[in-house]
Amino acid sequence: MSARAFLATLGAVAITACSDSTGPSSEVSLGRMAGTWDLSRLELVLVSDSTVSQDLKAALGLSATLTIQLNGTAVLTLRQPGQPDTTVSAHVSVRGDTLAYVAGSSGYEAIVSISGGTMIWRAVQTTYWDMDGDGSSEEVFERDVWQRR
Repeated sequence: MSARAFLATLGAVAITACSDSTGPSSEVSLGRMAGTWDLSRLELVLVSDSTVSQDLKAALGLSATLTIQLNGTAVLTLRQPGQPDTTVSAHVSVRGDTLAYVAGSSGYEAIVSISGGTMIWRAVQTTYWDMDGDGSSEEVFERDVWQRR
């Protein structure tokens, strides 16, 4: 084997040996979601034009913290000015990129993406909300943006 071939083989082995198979990944998993997250935005987004949204978190003065364990148990704490804190126990599971959040008999499904310290949930089901204050409701979806602590 020539010196050049030997060095190329050695370089390939070194890169493979030093690579971290648990490093950055686009795959959503409980392992990547585990930890404590703070809600930075709670938006209602117009289905017909996703550039139009309302940030309910800011409008209501709402804050929330979500702690997810590796086994899927979760605790959500909601705070709103003038109201006592609300703490909800839940269970989170992930199938592909879809999250199921179940608290008691209520459930919520969202498409999840994680990039760095930001996790975004986009509701699977739409609802209706008066986005422009004209008394008529428009079809919207919820988008929650979480920041890792």
